[in-house]
Amino acid sequence: MSVDPLEPMEENPVSQIVTDGVTTDVTDATDGPAADAPGSPRLREEYLVAHDAVQRASEQATRALADACNGREVTRDLVVSGKPLRDLKGLFEPLLRAAVSDALTELERSRHDVQRVLFRLLHAEGWTLADIGRSYGISRQLVSRLVNEPDPLPVG
Repeated sequence: MSVDPLEPMEENPVSQIVTDGVTTDVTDATDGPAADAPGSPRLREEYLVAHDAVQRASEQATRALADACNGREVTRDLVVSGKPLRDLKGLFEPLLRAAVSDALTELERSRHDVQRVLFRLLHAEGWTLADIGRSYGISRQLVSRLVNEPDPLPVG
């Protein structure tokens, strides 16, 4: 069953969020002023775009790390068998190392973007900067910096 994140949910259903192995129940509040906060539809759409980008970046990073793991296994097999390592010359430099580096850089950039948009959305829905900071284990000042950070310039 697919759930539309923009559709109101029935009678205060409980969702769960797992962060660092800790499960937190989150009740969806769909009524009241927060649901009608100015800019929320635009911010919600922006969040969904950012969420999709971080998902793609995560998948890319996972693939790059798996490729690096395979490369380490090839290296190990060559060492164990006593074969020369000259065949590794083109494997790690520059292609594999660059792929891992690029994938992790993109993952961090997209993670930052989705967090920035999420904090803006929460703030638009009435959360205080201190509440957001407490919920995510960061300072109110860092939340303020992220909420007020300008949108990144389009690439290209």
